[in-house]
Amino acid sequence: MRARTHKAKKGDLQHGKGIKQLQYQCAENKLSDHRPVSSIFLVDVEVIDHRKLQRALNFASAVVHPEIFLQDNGDLS
Repeated sequence: MRARTHKAKKGDLQHGKGIKQLQYQCAENKLSDHRPVSSIFLVDVEVIDHRKLQRALNFASAVVHPEIFLQDNGDLS
């Protein structure tokens, strides 16, 4: 007996405040019945500890763009 798996659909994660899906892609996989998907999101977050954020993003293989952390005066926060 196989465990039932969730099949990702476009729009699964775009609900909620401060999150917007910018791109969604799926690929055909001829070796499996699972379809690989990827998505890019724009997420509005409040950063309290930049070091913890960097560690979490490194763990998740994500990228930090420091220019988004500019304060109103142009300095990095």
